[in-house]
Amino acid sequence: MSLTSSQEDSFHGFSDDGQNMQSGFRKLAMAKEEQDDLKRCLARLERFAENPTPTSKEQVDARLKRLEQCWDQFQKISKEINRLDDMKNKRSNNEQFDDFDERVMVLTGKLKSMRCCAKQESATDSKKPSKETIKLPKIVLPEFLGKFDQWLQFRDMFEQMIHGKAGLLEKQRATCHLVTIEDSLDTLTHCMERFWSIEDVLEGDPYSQLEKDCEDHFAQNVCRDDEGRYVVKLPFNIGEKNLLGKSKENATKRFLQLERRFNRNPSLGHDYAAVIADYVKKSYLQKVEVNDDQQQCYYLPHHPVIKVSSSTTKIRPVFDGSLKTSNNVSLNDILLKGPVI
Repeated sequence: MSLTSSQEDSFHGFSDDGQNMQSGFRKLAMAKEEQDDLKRCLARLERFAENPTPTSKEQVDARLKRLEQCWDQFQKISKEINRLDDMKNKRSNNEQFDDFDERVMVLTGKLKSMRCCAKQESATDSKKPSKETIKLPKIVLPEFLGKFDQWLQFRDMFEQMIHGKAGLLEKQRATCHLVTIEDSLDTLTHCMERFWSIEDVLEGDPYSQLEKDCEDHFAQNVCRDDEGRYVVKLPFNIGEKNLLGKSKENATKRFLQLERRFNRNPSLGHDYAAVIADYVKKSYLQKVEVNDDQQQCYYLPHHPVIKVSSSTTKIRPVFDGSLKTSNNVSLNDILLKGPVI
């Protein structure tokens, strides 16, 4: 059977459409598989947050960073799925997105709470010897009689024989000093004073310049209102306030996600609206008129955090200053960071 030119074009067009459809199905399947992997990653992070055993700040910081990466990847892959999937599945996809978003916000709060309670892991903590038996080699050290003029020579020799010995493991390195008193107590006291003056490590300024600027800003701007509450201005980093881009579009998306969440849980929406109304009544919040084209502003997203154990406020708003603007700069990015206290 022979085909005319127009029939051949029609046949090839049908073939190309079929190939494009198959390619779209493959991309959609791969995107959903990647989405499932991100859900499993989130579940692992949730299990970590439920672990009652003590953790270090370094461990919690690593999980917070991984959570942020996981959330960024999930947002990108969800957009791709909505683009490739049928319109009839859009509602289901949005519900999955909202559920993931809610779990991320709750988990972020838990991890930040864990970080406040966690201890800073020190170098000595990370290198603590295990309870296993350690065999120490026999090393004969020269005798040191406590005379100051011999101390530096003895110390250098000790460093070379113990800490400078390449064959020793970290677990095998030990420090031992034998002091014998042959002179008077006054002589010994004088030697010890000189010893500590040599070995003393001078501490530098613990605060950076930015931390000092933040502390100065707080001291200059903090005050108390008529009801005794502390009030302080935001500590903007000098020269960076104009770096903020547009934030209304991203904040509106977060707001619509919150609305969908309240539609699924009307009682939560009712309770949260009551808290917001109370904030307005107490003048914590007030309505403002803003012209985005003429004024620089930042739309601050918020969401409810539920604490069942609280006897006063079981639901409270949490405001998210880490939302990126159109130029990938957030409010938190341009604020001074104060020192750890």
